[in-house]
Amino acid sequence: MTFKPIRMVITKEMYDKAKVRAEKTRNIPGAIIGGEGSIYGAIGEEMFQKFFPEAEFKDFNDYDFLYKGKKIEVKTKRCGGVPEANYSASVSLGKRKDFQKCDIYFFFRCHRDTREGWSCGWLTREEFLKLKRLRPKDSKAKSNGHVFKDDCYNVFHHQLHDPKLLEDI
Repeated sequence: MTFKPIRMVITKEMYDKAKVRAEKTRNIPGAIIGGEGSIYGAIGEEMFQKFFPEAEFKDFNDYDFLYKGKKIEVKTKRCGGVPEANYSASVSLGKRKDFQKCDIYFFFRCHRDTREGWSCGWLTREEFLKLKRLRPKDSKAKSNGHVFKDDCYNVFHHQLHDPKLLEDI
C-alpha cells in the first residue's frame, strides 16, 4: 500500500477538549508512556472526530468510536516530524491479556509540540493481528534506536489502508 499521511492543524479548541479528556484518563492502565502520553491519545481522538464528524464518541475499554456500525479504536504516537512509510504503528496490551475487541484500529501521529498531527491510516483488527510483530519491552529498534517502554505489537505505516478509505466501509 502507498503511505499518504494526512496533515491536520491542531486547533486551540481541539487541544482544550483533548486536555480535559486527557486529565480523566491520565492513569489509564497499559498506556505506553503513562500519564504523559494521555494528551497525545486524546488529541488523536479529536483528530479522528474532525475527520469523521458523524462518528459517535464512546470511550469504552475496547474502542473509542462507533462509525458506520464499526467499533474504532484510535491509537496515537507522538513524533518530531512528518511520519514516514517505514515508521511503526503500535498497539500495547499493557496489563490486558488480549487485544481490544474493536473492529478497526486507526492510527495517528501527533507532533510533540501538539500543533499538528497526521492521520496515518487503519487496519481491521483481523489484518492487524495477521501483520503484527512483537517488540518486547526494553528491546531496541534497529532503525532508530528507540527503546520500547512496554511490549508492543507493531505494523509499518506502509501496511495501513489510506485514511480516506474508511469513508467507504
